[in-house]
Amino acid sequence: KVVNAKSVVAVYYDITAVIAAVLGCAVLTGGGGLLFAARPRPADRVMVVGLGGVGMASILSARALGVEN
Repeated sequence: KVVNAKSVVAVYYDITAVIAAVLGCAVLTGGGGLLFAARPRPADRVMVVGLGGVGMASILSARALGVEN
């Protein structure tokens, strides 16, 4: 298959398939949704409903941006 280089993430050999799957799905979905759909600023507040992998990734991304939740 041919994929866009922006869609490729290097995964080191010592990362298990389970961890790679969580990073490749939940983290990109939750963090990407927050960054590109919600686009919060540091002074904004966000509310996340559901604390599965996607919800937790959204919260982690918000905290990294300095957004309150």
